[in-house]
Amino acid sequence: MELMEKYETLVKQVKEVTSAVQEEADARQSAIEELKQFSDWLKDTLTSVQSYSDASGTADERSSRNKVRGTGSVGHRRHMGR
Repeated sequence: MELMEKYETLVKQVKEVTSAVQEEADARQSAIEELKQFSDWLKDTLTSVQSYSDASGTADERSSRNKVRGTGSVGHRRHMGR
């Protein structure tokens, strides 16, 4: 009888450990999925920023366009109004 009790105890412990390992694996898989979603969002965001940046030109190009239109720096606009 004592041997059967030990066996049942071991079976119970194995089930508990197996359950705990499965919970950990599920939590890790969930974290991996969240990271993949964040990575996809970040890639999309960077692509959008790059597209906007490409469309608006470099800082130097924007600055020269602003000066041509008279919408450059505040000091520049004040002189235009005089």
